[in-house]
Amino acid sequence: MTEQHRVPVVMCTWNRVSRLPHTLELLAEQDVPASLFVWNNNRRERERVDEVIAASPIPAHVVHCRRNIGSFARFYVARSLAEAHDAVVFIDDDLEFGPSMVGDQIASFGPKTLTGWWAFRYRPGARTYGERDRVETPLEPADYVGV
Repeated sequence: MTEQHRVPVVMCTWNRVSRLPHTLELLAEQDVPASLFVWNNNRRERERVDEVIAASPIPAHVVHCRRNIGSFARFYVARSLAEAHDAVVFIDDDLEFGPSMVGDQIASFGPKTLTGWWAFRYRPGARTYGERDRVETPLEPADYVGV
């Protein structure tokens, strides 16, 4: 199977690099073939991330960043994948998921649509990630969506 026929899954990591092998195992069990694109925000973990990526059971790639730019990095990776792929799945580095997660995400895809399992709306004047409220119903406006 070519890389172009796999669903690209993008994940940022910083302080949970120890979970990377488990995440790769979960992605290897997906009912839709996937590949993982990791943005490593923790330069101290570079060698460990490289070791895990080299032993990956699925195609996996990593970009190492010299400083932590947080979850915004996923958009840099997604942009680089946009020409070759119609959709990209984002995951967090602490996510537990079953074998249909990638397929479920792709099935919910639509043009100019962002889908996920949970979403938040930031409170007016919010200055931190914690100043948010969970969106409770589908199609309700949201500022942040996660799988």
